[in-house]
Amino acid sequence: MDEQWILCPKCHHKTRLRILADTVLKNFPLFCPKCKEETLIDAKQFHITIITGPDAELIGEAKSYRRTIAKRAAREVAFSDLIESELVQLFAMDEYESDYSCFQVSGYDVFVKNELLAEAINALPERKRKIILLSYFLDMSDEEIGAMMNVVRSTIFRHRKNALARMKKFMEGKKNDKHK
Repeated sequence: MDEQWILCPKCHHKTRLRILADTVLKNFPLFCPKCKEETLIDAKQFHITIITGPDAELIGEAKSYRRTIAKRAAREVAFSDLIESELVQLFAMDEYESDYSCFQVSGYDVFVKNELLAEAINALPERKRKIILLSYFLDMSDEEIGAMMNVVRSTIFRHRKNALARMKKFMEGKKNDKHK
């Protein structure tokens, strides 16, 4: 059998292909491992013809496209492969004042997003509501709240403890009502 190596038309080194005398190639993309170039060729009876023009330009575009796709694939990660903290960074949520319940205490507006918590706070008497809001939402100590309301620290502690117990009872009752 008569066979011949196909040489690169640009650098004239051997490619990885051999053809037989009866081999016919039409619009064949020949890649040279030496010069790393791809050339469009026709081959018939050991005669190699380089194809130029629009088809040859498409090879360069195709090569560029494959390279771009490979680079993108190396950087891309499927959503299913992301961890929770990474997923949270991929979206934003609009927040509106209507999504919150607003309480005014000592000249401050306190916004509560949790609807059940807001209902429980609203169900408290005014004095206990004020103590809860100042303590937990404005981070004031019992002493600071006592000075503001002209009562001793232990009274604030007792009112806060009773208010928390009332809120817990209210919220558990609401929770049980929803499950019925």
